[in-house]
Amino acid sequence: MDVPFFGGAQRQYALDTIRHLAAFGDLMLLLTGERGSGKTRVLAELVRSESEKLSFHRFSVSQVTSEQALADLLLRIAHQGLGAGKSARDAIFGFFRWSETSTRKGNRLVLLFDDADQMPSAVLHILLAAHRGADCSQCAVPVFSGSDKLVASLGLSGDSGAYQERVHQVHLRPLTREELAEYLRPRVERANGDASQLLSSSRLKQLHELSQGSFGRLKRIAPAVWLDMAGHQPAPAKAAGKGVMRGLLWPISGLILLGLSWFIVSSQYDSTVATNQVDPSPEVVPERKTIRLGPTVEDKSAEESSAASIAPTSAPDPAVSPNQAPVERVVSDSEVAEPAAPVPDTSTAPDDSTELATAPIETDAKPEPPQPATAKPSAESVADAPKKDAIKPAETAPDAMAEKKAKEPKAPQVQGVSAARPDRFLPIAQVRKRKGLTAQFIAGYEEQTVLNFLDQYPEVDALTYTRSTRKGKPWYVVFYGQFDDRAQADRELGALPGKLGRQEPWVRAFSGF
Repeated sequence: MDVPFFGGAQRQYALDTIRHLAAFGDLMLLLTGERGSGKTRVLAELVRSESEKLSFHRFSVSQVTSEQALADLLLRIAHQGLGAGKSARDAIFGFFRWSETSTRKGNRLVLLFDDADQMPSAVLHILLAAHRGADCSQCAVPVFSGSDKLVASLGLSGDSGAYQERVHQVHLRPLTREELAEYLRPRVERANGDASQLLSSSRLKQLHELSQGSFGRLKRIAPAVWLDMAGHQPAPAKAAGKGVMRGLLWPISGLILLGLSWFIVSSQYDSTVATNQVDPSPEVVPERKTIRLGPTVEDKSAEESSAASIAPTSAPDPAVSPNQAPVERVVSDSEVAEPAAPVPDTSTAPDDSTELATAPIETDAKPEPPQPATAKPSAESVADAPKKDAIKPAETAPDAMAEKKAKEPKAPQVQGVSAARPDRFLPIAQVRKRKGLTAQFIAGYEEQTVLNFLDQYPEVDALTYTRSTRKGKPWYVVFYGQFDDRAQADRELGALPGKLGRQEPWVRAFSGF
């Protein structure tokens, strides 16, 4: 993805500025930007395009560890040795004075120091002093690249910086979403890919959020996004209090609107209930009255009528004898208000519609309740008794089993989450307690993704993975090692075997998991 050179996002402007000042300027050059912003790629393009006009010498952080190491490197370029009685500081100052003669011969030297923010501060300051002590328009041009911390390391952050007028800074900002699409489109088309699908709006948004506008992160996450193996990873939150309050503004506004709408709805509901509420009227209970029909009878006839009402009878006979006992009937208030019907002639059989034959009959004489007969147990009930007793233990069996389970010792519960590879798994709580830095290689929502990555490098036992939560879903992360600083991380990551050592993992703090 490095070819061709991407000139958008002011990268071409930065390259032209460094090219011009390195050839004709009298300033030290400072190329800054976040890790993965393309600083190394800009310097590589500078060397490729201007190698015929300028003499480039590139130094790594591991080579420049002290003033003596720097002096040895510079004297090797000049093909000279350290004179007797001279210190490393004298050798460095002497090199910059010697480089003036090389420029007059048409060969200007350019010293490239990549990742200069990790170099010792004393080495940086002696380079600045040596450049200032020579003829700046003729001597070698130092070009430093690194993060924004390099400005503070050189003492250029304040207005009173000693070398501020001698340094020109070029800053590389992160890519926007449109610039990211402009960078990826020719590379996708060159690989015969479908740009409309791979660079759709949703995928482009996901690529920008996960890469945060960095070329280095984009190389790592682009395959996972295009294979639907990665989720959204929001940009890291800023520590400023203003940004925190701005993030809480929308939730607070939503809560206020929700409370206001609840108050309005509850007020309307109370008013509606108050207007529609009707006092419940007491239920009217019909009054029971007794109406006697027929002539008065003697006590003997009443007793006979009571005995007849207690005994079970079949359907009432419509014919009423002249000596029938008086009949009582329960009627409602409406029936009392109506005129009483004439008493039918008891000498003849009434019609089927006669109310007297179908009305319930009540008498004043209360019959004595029948005494319950004492029944002897039958042979069947005696035979069933043992069976009922035999069922009782079975009914109480669940209680006995529950009591037995309660007495049994419970198996110890394993704290944390279950992992498919416990030997390579570390809980997220223990990861966050660690100090220093680590290198993150891959992350995703599926545990099988990290397991496949671990299976590719079985010989690296220090590869470990953990599980956190992102957007309410499990988030699996593979990381390696525990480092005190970035220099130690680069040394140990460079020593990893095979393709693993050539990858560019994300070096991050344990506390950020």
